[in-house]
Amino acid sequence: MPDSREPTPRRGLLRRHPWVVGAAVLVTVLVVVGTVAALGGLARTSPDDLRAVAPGEEAVAAPFRVRLDRAEATYEVAGDVADEGLAFVVLEGGLTLDAEESVDRVVVGEALSADLTSTYTTFGGPEQEGAPTSVVVADDGTELNGLGPGLTYDVLLVWVIDEAAVPSSMSVRLREHTWRAGFIDKVEAWFDPSPVASIRLEVAPLPDERPVEEPL
Repeated sequence: MPDSREPTPRRGLLRRHPWVVGAAVLVTVLVVVGTVAALGGLARTSPDDLRAVAPGEEAVAAPFRVRLDRAEATYEVAGDVADEGLAFVVLEGGLTLDAEESVDRVVVGEALSADLTSTYTTFGGPEQEGAPTSVVVADDGTELNGLGPGLTYDVLLVWVIDEAAVPSSMSVRLREHTWRAGFIDKVEAWFDPSPVASIRLEVAPLPDERPVEEPL
């Protein structure tokens, strides 16, 4: 006769107590949901869910409020002339930090991305992972290295591009950050830029002639 204290086989336990299966499924679902939430959610990264924003309309993409007015192709920005064969695509707009903590240039640059191709880094090399965004203060042409709480700047978003690749229109995605503690140092900051809105703008064409640079 078998010992009555012998453990019940797992399959027998599941047959006798179907609630065990339900509990296991529930735990699995909660783990999946928690993981998705930690990564910012599925819906936030779906292109079909992006809000459409019109030129000149202010949109919220935490921690910023962003306004994008117009785009143009040009050979010169803030006194800098593009190298031979290259040009600039420049987007005029406004940027406000709608948060109580200052942000650096990395967060500013991550907030906006363009669908441009054949772009270059600020060091002149081809960009392989997408168009890098340079944010320039419109008043003085200096790079916007950060933003303080509540401050608003008129800005120029600048991309370096092959002259032959200048488009007639472009799309810019606004990317929202999440305020959370870092995984390693546990310091709270803005992480996980994820697209939440999109704006399409016509690009004014390049001038007929490249500006003549003054000799040094």
